[in-house]
Amino acid sequence: MIAKLTARLRSTREAGQSITETALFLPILILLIAGAAEVSNLLITQNRVTTAARVATGFGAVNYVGEDWNDPYRWAPNMANVAFNNVTNTLDLSPELWDIWTVHATLNAEGTAFASWNDVHAHDGDVVTPEEWVLMETQIMTDVLDALDPSEFGLEIVVTVAFHNRRSLLGLNAFNIGGLNPVRGLSVMRVDNPPPYTACNAFPIAVSAENYALYPSDSEVNEPFENFPFDGSNPSNQTYWRDKDPPESAPAPVYTQLDSTQFPLNVPGVHLTEAPANGGYIYLSKQATENGPGNFGWLQWVFAPGHGGSPTLATSLHYPGDSHTYYFPDYHLDGLGLYDLIDVRTGGVNSNAVRTEIEEHVDTVGRTLKLIVFTPPIEQFRFGDWDENGEGTEQDGGTYDHVEVYGFAVVRVLAWELISNANWMLFEFVRWDNSC
Repeated sequence: MIAKLTARLRSTREAGQSITETALFLPILILLIAGAAEVSNLLITQNRVTTAARVATGFGAVNYVGEDWNDPYRWAPNMANVAFNNVTNTLDLSPELWDIWTVHATLNAEGTAFASWNDVHAHDGDVVTPEEWVLMETQIMTDVLDALDPSEFGLEIVVTVAFHNRRSLLGLNAFNIGGLNPVRGLSVMRVDNPPPYTACNAFPIAVSAENYALYPSDSEVNEPFENFPFDGSNPSNQTYWRDKDPPESAPAPVYTQLDSTQFPLNVPGVHLTEAPANGGYIYLSKQATENGPGNFGWLQWVFAPGHGGSPTLATSLHYPGDSHTYYFPDYHLDGLGLYDLIDVRTGGVNSNAVRTEIEEHVDTVGRTLKLIVFTPPIEQFRFGDWDENGEGTEQDGGTYDHVEVYGFAVVRVLAWELISNANWMLFEFVRWDNSC
């Protein structure tokens, strides 16, 4: 009897001890699990912030060259936007939780320091103040140099440094400890600028750089802005848009203040030189008797011995273009390049062969054309003299103009009209491509 009572008491004590031990160990177990979850969250957040910085840096390295870097308030916010777009739906995008710095710099001859360092606070939040940035800038420079191999003088680089104020995955204040909150992502890339006089093969259509993205057809705007050329009704038989054969088979495109579904990405009034890559912005370029702002003209070949004569415009308009055969006294021997002076015909061209070629470009889904963009002879473009060689755009007037090549734009032709000197072309800007 006594033995049974003793065994029962011993069993009760052991059960109580087990409960006590479990009660003591359970918070520790929960804490370990929570800690593992928070460490995983920290690592995932670090990876996402670093990836955002890398994508933004890649965007800057690919899309900006040469004089583009002279305007930091253009490239810096765009790079910050790319970083934010990369972490949409994965991290908290509250503005106060982010600080983003973008840097354009060049190395010295030994690759051990910077000959220039232009940092811009592209996004201002509550994570790292400008004063704190100054204190850590020397370490940032060291980290950037560590990411590069020693290189030749003048190596040009772009850097993105993103700071994100992380919050506890489980909402536990114990894990929101000062130094564990800010997560830094750093990325550095070389800016591989193409040679300034690389030749390009393009179509024989020269478009003025002084173009602005279109306003809806029912907008009331003044020059230099233009409205969308269609109002929803069938225009003249001289106009052409995709699959318009016969004219009544396809309704005219619509772009009004209430209906922008066909052009949802267009932002009216954006200058052609500021259009973002793959932005879907649409432009209308007119043909007039001279190549003034907003106009376009046909590239005019000049006969030269050994060049086989001047090709017809219809031949030159055939895909993928043949500006490599172009001849003019001031041009590249292997094709057209930046800052070349070219001869542009501004008179009307309305032949069946020309119309057939352009119709094919419009009807071929996904086809892009590389067009010549020239600087118009107006003051803000310094008369086209972007290379400061004293040989800028020359406006001769009359049927032919000499203009300077500003760049090469990849576009999709959407519609056109060829009626004497009232010609126009409607195109969607895709990107700049001066790297050919």
